[in-house]
Amino acid sequence: MALVGDGMSNREVAVELGLREHTIKTYLFRIFEKLGISSRVELVLYAMNNGTSRAAEWIPGSATALADRADLWSRLRRAIPLP
Repeated sequence: MALVGDGMSNREVAVELGLREHTIKTYLFRIFEKLGISSRVELVLYAMNNGTSRAAEWIPGSATALADRADLWSRLRRAIPLP
């Protein structure tokens, strides 16, 4: 969500997280469906209005960044259960 909020494209998010662009598209599409939204802007607004305020959990370029990325997406998928 933070990367989408930073204005990164699906391709940029995929590179940053070490995933395929198709995977990012699929995750976002499913999140959009689940939340009843249709755009990245709506997703960011939803997160801002419904999320809890907390410190960033993502530090790009850290030594454990790849593991952190996988863990972040895993937690995101669990936080927003998909059908």
